[in-house]
Amino acid sequence: MPVHRPDAAEVLDVRAALARLSPRERACIVLRFYDDLTVPAIAERLGLAEGTVKRYLSDASARLATELHTVADWRAEPTTVPVVAPQLKGAVR
Repeated sequence: MPVHRPDAAEVLDVRAALARLSPRERACIVLRFYDDLTVPAIAERLGLAEGTVKRYLSDASARLATELHTVADWRAEPTTVPVVAPQLKGAVR
């Protein structure tokens, strides 16, 4: 299976979206998806409860999916499952 190599614009989009997250959301996302840590390991490293880490990951993932339009991108790959981001807590439609 070919490996997707992001172009410069995609990298900048991800960096900008990460910068718009709260510091704790960003830390949880980076530790989970870039450093490949588990929820318990993230909780230990940041001194948070596991449930708190899960909440930060959920909220941040929803914001990133919305901002980066990742659901549409995943449809092109038949081996992935589309994910619909939940509505953000307190979000206005």
